[in-house]
Amino acid sequence: MKLALSIVLLIVAGLIIGPFWSGNTGYVLIAFGQTSIELSLVAAVILLVLVSFILLKLGQGIAALVRGTSWGIKWFGRRRQSKAEQAQTSALEALLTQDYNAAHKAFARAWQLNKASTNALLAAYSAGQVSDHKAAKDWLAKGGQAEQLQLASVLLDLNAQAELSPGKMQQLKKLLEQYPHHPQLLRMAARSYIEHHQWRPLIEILPRLADYTTYTSSDVAELTERAYKEVMLQVGANRKDDLKNYWDGLSKDLRRQGPVRKAYIGALKRFGLNEVAGKVAARGLKRGELELGELIQGQLIAADQSLRDYLQDGLKRNADNALMLHALGQLALEVKDFTLAQRALKRAAELAPSAQVWLDLASAEQGAGNPTGALEAIRKSQQ
Repeated sequence: MKLALSIVLLIVAGLIIGPFWSGNTGYVLIAFGQTSIELSLVAAVILLVLVSFILLKLGQGIAALVRGTSWGIKWFGRRRQSKAEQAQTSALEALLTQDYNAAHKAFARAWQLNKASTNALLAAYSAGQVSDHKAAKDWLAKGGQAEQLQLASVLLDLNAQAELSPGKMQQLKKLLEQYPHHPQLLRMAARSYIEHHQWRPLIEILPRLADYTTYTSSDVAELTERAYKEVMLQVGANRKDDLKNYWDGLSKDLRRQGPVRKAYIGALKRFGLNEVAGKVAARGLKRGELELGELIQGQLIAADQSLRDYLQDGLKRNADNALMLHALGQLALEVKDFTLAQRALKRAAELAPSAQVWLDLASAEQGAGNPTGALEAIRKSQQ
C-alpha cells in the first residue's frame, strides 16, 4: 500500500512538474508508440484518480478471492502473525528499556493484529506504568478472565488515588484477607496505614512485609520501631501503668526484638521514665538484643545506674572504646554532669570522630559555659 501510494504521488508530481519543465504549461502529452494524446492538466489528474480507483477496487477484489482459498487464508494468516510478532518484539524491547509509552503503543498494535489476551494484559501493565489507569482498565477488560483480573483492576483503582478514602481503606483490608501475601497489596497497605496513622494494622502486616515484598530488613526494622513506639505512646497517654501492661502483654520473642525494645525505651523516655528506660536498655545490651551504636544514634541513652554500671564496666576492660565513651557522654548530658560529658565526648571524638559525637560535645561545652568550644565542635561536625 505504501509503495502504491508513493508511485501515485510520483506520477502526480510528474504531471505537475513535467509541463512546466517542457514549456507546455497546463497540458500533458501522452505518447504510445505512434499514438499521442494531449490532455489538460486537470483532465490528466482526474484520469489518474479514476485509474487508481479502478486498480484499487480490482486489487481488493482479487485479494478477497485469494483470501477465500485455503492457500490465501494461510498466506495472509502467516503475514498477519508475522506483523503481530514484530510488534510484540518491539513492545518487549521497549519494556526492557522501561519506555512504557512505546511499549503500550506496540502492544496495542500487536493486539490489533492478534487478539491474544497476553497482548492486552501487557498493554494494561504498560499503561499502568505511565499512570494511564483508564487505558489500563480498558485493556484488562479486553484481556478477559474477569474473575482472575479483579484484583488487578482494584489495584489500578487504588493506585490512581493519591490518598485512600475510608471506603477504599476497607476495600484494601478485605483484599488483604483474600490475598494475605500479595506484594503490591502489602506495599500499598503499609503506605496507606502510615499516611492514616493506623499503627496497629501496620504492626499486623510487618512480618509479611519482610517475607513477601522488596522491603529490606532495615526498612522493616525502622517501620517496626516507629509503629510500636506510636502505639505505645497512645497506650501510655492517659496512664503510664498502661504502657507497662502493654509491654508485659507482648510475647517474649517480640520483647527481645531490637526495634520493639528501642520503641519501648523511646516511649519511656518521652514519658520521663528514664530509670526504667535505662534498665530496659542495659538488659537488652547484656543479652545482645540491642546495639549500643543504635541507642546512641537514636538518642536512647537514659540516665539509670544499671546502664551507667554497664558502660563503666566496659570502659574498665577497654578505656578506648569510642562507643562506650560516646554513650557515657550522652548519659552524663542526661544528668547535666557536663564535666564528665566533656571528658568522655572529647576522647570519643579523638578516637572515632563523627557528626553526632561533635554535636553532643557542643551540647556539653555549652552546658559547661564554654560557648567558644561549643561553636568549634559545631564547626567540626559540619566538616
